Amino acid sequence: MLDAVLNISDQHRAVKMLADTRLLLRLDDLWTRALHGSEKIPDENVYELQALAEQMISLLGTVTAEMDRLQRAIAGYPHPDHFTAAFNETISRIRLPNERRSAYLKRISEKGDVVAYARDSVDEIVRLVPEEVRTLKEKIALVARGHRTHGDLSQAGRCALLGAGAVLSLATAQVELAGWFAIVGAAECL
Repeated sequence: MLDAVLNISDQHRAVKMLADTRLLLRLDDLWTRALHGSEKIPDENVYELQALAEQMISLLGTVTAEMDRLQRAIAGYPHPDHFTAAFNETISRIRLPNERRSAYLKRISEKGDVVAYARDSVDEIVRLVPEEVRTLKEKIALVARGHRTHGDLSQAGRCALLGAGAVLSLATAQVELAGWFAIVGAAECL
Protein backbone atom coordinates (compact mmCIF):
# COMPACT_ATOMS: atom_id res chain seq x y z
CA MET A 1 0.00 0.00 0.00
CA LEU A 2 2.68 2.49 0.95
CA ASP A 3 5.44 1.12 -1.26
CA ALA A 4 5.95 4.61 -2.67
CA VAL A 5 6.77 5.92 0.81
CA LEU A 6 8.16 2.93 2.70
CA ASN A 7 11.14 1.12 1.24
CA ILE A 8 11.72 -2.55 2.06
CA SER A 9 13.93 -1.63 5.01
CA ASP A 10 11.20 0.57 6.51
CA GLN A 11 8.60 -2.13 5.91
CA HIS A 12 10.83 -4.73 7.57
CA ARG A 13 11.32 -2.47 10.59
CA ALA A 14 7.57 -1.85 10.70
CA VAL A 15 6.79 -5.57 10.75
CA LYS A 16 9.19 -6.05 13.67
CA MET A 17 7.80 -2.99 15.48
CA LEU A 18 4.24 -4.29 15.17
CA ALA A 19 5.26 -7.72 16.46
CA ASP A 20 7.06 -6.01 19.35
CA THR A 21 3.96 -3.90 20.09
CA ARG A 22 1.77 -6.98 20.24
CA LEU A 23 4.37 -8.74 22.43
CA LEU A 24 4.49 -5.71 24.75
CA LEU A 25 0.71 -5.75 25.18
CA ARG A 26 0.68 -9.50 25.82
CA LEU A 27 3.53 -9.21 28.35
CA ASP A 28 1.53 -6.47 30.07
CA ASP A 29 -1.41 -8.87 30.31
CA LEU A 30 0.87 -11.56 31.81
CA TRP A 31 2.46 -9.05 34.22
CA THR A 32 -0.99 -7.90 35.33
CA ARG A 33 -2.27 -11.44 35.93
CA ALA A 34 0.90 -12.44 37.79
CA LEU A 35 0.68 -9.48 40.15
CA HIS A 36 -3.02 -9.88 40.83
CA GLY A 37 -3.73 -10.99 44.38
CA SER A 38 -2.96 -9.97 47.89
CA GLU A 39 -0.48 -12.57 49.10
CA LYS A 40 3.29 -12.11 49.02
CA ILE A 41 5.02 -12.94 45.75
CA PRO A 42 6.86 -16.25 46.02
CA ASP A 43 10.64 -15.82 45.93
CA GLU A 44 10.94 -18.10 42.90
CA ASN A 45 8.72 -15.70 40.87
CA VAL A 46 10.48 -12.45 41.75
CA TYR A 47 13.35 -12.77 39.26
CA GLU A 48 11.03 -13.76 36.40
CA LEU A 49 8.69 -10.85 37.11
CA GLN A 50 11.62 -8.44 37.20
CA ALA A 51 12.90 -9.79 33.87
CA LEU A 52 9.43 -9.51 32.36
CA ALA A 53 9.11 -5.86 33.42
CA GLU A 54 12.62 -5.07 32.15
CA GLN A 55 11.66 -6.56 28.79
CA MET A 56 8.55 -4.36 28.77
CA ILE A 57 10.70 -1.29 29.44
CA SER A 58 13.01 -2.22 26.58
CA LEU A 59 10.08 -2.80 24.23
CA LEU A 60 8.52 0.53 25.18
CA GLY A 61 11.67 2.31 24.04
CA THR A 62 12.06 0.33 20.83
CA VAL A 63 8.39 0.46 19.86
CA THR A 64 8.11 4.18 20.53
CA ALA A 65 11.12 5.08 18.40
CA GLU A 66 9.97 2.87 15.52
CA MET A 67 6.35 4.06 15.68
CA ASP A 68 7.51 7.66 15.58
CA ARG A 69 9.72 6.94 12.58
CA LEU A 70 6.96 5.06 10.74
CA GLN A 71 4.24 7.62 11.34
CA ARG A 72 6.54 10.30 9.90
CA ALA A 73 6.89 8.23 6.73
CA ILE A 74 3.12 7.75 6.56
CA ALA A 75 2.59 11.49 7.06
CA GLY A 76 4.62 11.98 3.88
CA TYR A 77 2.35 9.68 1.85
CA PRO A 78 1.05 11.81 -1.04
CA HIS A 79 -2.53 10.44 -0.96
CA PRO A 80 -3.79 10.22 2.64
CA ASP A 81 -7.34 9.74 1.35
CA HIS A 82 -6.24 6.37 -0.16
CA PHE A 83 -4.82 5.35 3.18
CA THR A 84 -8.04 6.38 4.94
CA ALA A 85 -10.14 4.46 2.40
CA ALA A 86 -8.03 1.32 2.89
CA PHE A 87 -8.33 1.65 6.66
CA ASN A 88 -12.12 2.10 6.47
CA GLU A 89 -12.38 -0.96 4.21
CA THR A 90 -10.35 -2.99 6.71
CA ILE A 91 -12.49 -1.83 9.63
CA SER A 92 -15.65 -2.72 7.69
CA ARG A 93 -14.41 -6.33 7.35
CA ILE A 94 -13.62 -6.75 11.04
CA ARG A 95 -16.31 -8.28 13.20
CA LEU A 96 -17.08 -5.48 15.60
CA PRO A 97 -20.45 -4.53 17.04
CA ASN A 98 -21.82 -1.61 15.00
CA GLU A 99 -21.76 0.78 17.97
CA ARG A 100 -18.06 0.04 18.60
CA ARG A 101 -17.20 0.39 14.91
CA SER A 102 -19.06 3.72 14.81
CA ALA A 103 -17.34 4.95 17.96
CA TYR A 104 -13.95 3.88 16.60
CA LEU A 105 -14.48 5.62 13.28
CA LYS A 106 -15.88 8.70 15.05
CA ARG A 107 -12.72 8.92 17.17
CA ILE A 108 -10.61 8.78 14.02
CA SER A 109 -12.70 11.38 12.21
CA GLU A 110 -12.43 13.71 15.22
CA LYS A 111 -8.68 13.77 14.56
CA GLY A 112 -9.26 14.63 10.90
CA ASP A 113 -8.24 11.41 9.18
CA VAL A 114 -6.38 8.16 9.75
CA VAL A 115 -2.98 9.76 9.21
CA ALA A 116 -3.73 12.42 11.84
CA TYR A 117 -5.05 9.72 14.19
CA ALA A 118 -1.80 7.74 13.78
CA ARG A 119 0.25 10.87 14.42
CA ASP A 120 -1.74 11.77 17.54
CA SER A 121 -1.58 8.20 18.86
CA VAL A 122 2.19 8.07 18.38
CA ASP A 123 2.61 11.52 19.93
CA GLU A 124 0.63 10.28 22.94
CA ILE A 125 2.87 7.22 23.23
CA VAL A 126 6.00 9.39 23.07
CA ARG A 127 4.53 11.63 25.78
CA LEU A 128 3.52 8.72 28.04
CA VAL A 129 6.56 6.45 27.77
CA PRO A 130 8.78 8.23 30.34
CA GLU A 131 6.02 7.92 32.96
CA GLU A 132 5.30 4.30 31.99
CA VAL A 133 9.00 3.44 32.36
CA ARG A 134 9.27 5.24 35.70
CA THR A 135 6.19 3.43 37.00
CA LEU A 136 7.46 0.05 35.82
CA LYS A 137 10.81 0.65 37.55
CA GLU A 138 9.01 1.51 40.79
CA LYS A 139 6.96 -1.67 40.47
CA ILE A 140 10.11 -3.72 39.81
CA ALA A 141 11.54 -2.39 43.08
CA LEU A 142 8.38 -3.42 44.93
CA VAL A 143 8.44 -6.87 43.36
CA ALA A 144 12.12 -7.24 44.30
CA ARG A 145 11.05 -6.82 47.92
CA GLY A 146 8.33 -9.44 47.40
CA HIS A 147 5.44 -6.98 47.45
CA ARG A 148 2.44 -7.08 45.15
CA THR A 149 1.44 -4.11 43.07
CA HIS A 150 -0.96 -3.37 40.24
CA GLY A 151 0.69 -4.52 37.04
CA ASP A 152 -0.97 -2.60 34.26
CA LEU A 153 0.48 -0.17 31.81
CA SER A 154 -1.77 2.87 31.94
CA GLN A 155 -5.06 2.71 30.05
CA ALA A 156 -3.99 5.75 28.04
CA GLY A 157 -0.73 4.02 27.11
CA ARG A 158 -2.44 0.79 26.05
CA CYS A 159 -5.04 2.69 24.01
CA ALA A 160 -2.38 4.76 22.24
CA LEU A 161 -0.40 1.60 21.41
CA LEU A 162 -3.52 -0.12 20.12
CA GLY A 163 -4.65 2.90 18.10
CA ALA A 164 -1.28 3.44 16.48
CA GLY A 165 -0.84 -0.29 15.91
CA ALA A 166 -4.15 -0.56 14.03
CA VAL A 167 -3.25 2.25 11.65
CA LEU A 168 0.44 1.46 11.26
CA SER A 169 -0.34 -2.20 10.47
CA LEU A 170 -1.81 -1.06 7.19
CA ALA A 171 1.50 0.50 6.20
CA THR A 172 2.83 -3.01 5.73
CA ALA A 173 -0.44 -4.41 4.33
CA GLN A 174 -0.99 -6.51 7.45
CA VAL A 175 -4.76 -6.41 7.34
CA GLU A 176 -5.22 -9.22 9.87
CA LEU A 177 -2.87 -7.52 12.33
CA ALA A 178 -4.67 -4.19 11.82
CA GLY A 179 -7.84 -6.07 12.65
CA TRP A 180 -6.35 -7.50 15.85
CA PHE A 181 -5.26 -4.06 17.05
CA ALA A 182 -8.63 -2.56 16.11
CA ILE A 183 -10.66 -5.28 17.81
CA VAL A 184 -8.64 -5.19 21.01
CA GLY A 185 -8.57 -1.39 20.91
CA ALA A 186 -12.33 -1.19 20.45
CA ALA A 187 -12.86 -3.59 23.36
CA GLU A 188 -10.48 -1.81 25.74
CA CYS A 189 -10.62 1.84 24.74
CA LEU A 190 -14.12 2.81 23.67
